[in-house]
Amino acid sequence: MGAKENITDINIPVSDKKRFRVNGDNDKIIMLNTSDMGIVSRMEKGLKELKTLSQEVAKSEIKDESELAEFIKITDEKMRSALNGIFDFDVASVCAPSGTMLDVHEGQFMYEHIITSLTGLYENNLAEEYKKMNERINQKTAKYRGKKQ
Repeated sequence: MGAKENITDINIPVSDKKRFRVNGDNDKIIMLNTSDMGIVSRMEKGLKELKTLSQEVAKSEIKDESELAEFIKITDEKMRSALNGIFDFDVASVCAPSGTMLDVHEGQFMYEHIITSLTGLYENNLAEEYKKMNERINQKTAKYRGKKQ
């Protein structure tokens, strides 16, 4: 008897990443697992890092243009990395292929716009999943509560 004969297979569903198109552009596709609860801890860490980096830029007293350009470039790279870490996907290059995460639009940094848009996808998905879960639980427990579903 081989070792393979003693194996019992089980199937556990794996959360697949969903594809989202950015600004209607078929060349700008991001893939996110909107059921990933790990985003909560990654978000906490990533937001702290992004806030620290943006504060460093605000406090910077660099006068030399080339030094300032290099400082902003390095800071942008760090911010892109933090943003990508939050969503476990390279969202920065898809959502903002040019400019920097420090670009300001309507009173918010670019990274804030991206986070706001993408976290909404997680909120919507989680609300739908919890609704499905509650419906399933209600169906399974209705007989014990004396109610018919």
